[in-house]
Amino acid sequence: MNVKRFSSPEEFLKTVEHKLLENEAVNNLPLGILYGLKRRPDVDAVLLTAENDEGIQLAAVMASGDLILAGEESGLEAAGILAAYLEKAGIRPPGVTGRPALAKAFVEASKRRAAVKMRQKMYRIDHVNDISFRSGHLRKADQQA
Repeated sequence: MNVKRFSSPEEFLKTVEHKLLENEAVNNLPLGILYGLKRRPDVDAVLLTAENDEGIQLAAVMASGDLILAGEESGLEAAGILAAYLEKAGIRPPGVTGRPALAKAFVEASKRRAAVKMRQKMYRIDHVNDISFRSGHLRKADQQA
């Protein structure tokens, strides 16, 4: 498995955007950060991928806080490899955000202590019901009927 470090958000997005959009409900945080970084190239960010012959196994973004891991929970090996890469580069994230198994694998590989600060659930809308329209008109709340 190889780790790639990217120097620009545009280059990173070209590489990972399609993969992150495959599961947008889970990856909306790193996608939003990357879209913001694209508009602010002056921000120094850590942008990494862990890849093997099958493609991208894990993407990591750190712009101004925790390291955000984006990938499937099958990427446990990749999380450990990214932890070793960051340790060797002298980069120590203050925290890790990601799927629980990925974050745990990263922390264990980095041999640091960790505590869960927040457990979050993610929701995805798969269907939206039509609304029924009513006759009438809108009026200001201070108007008399």
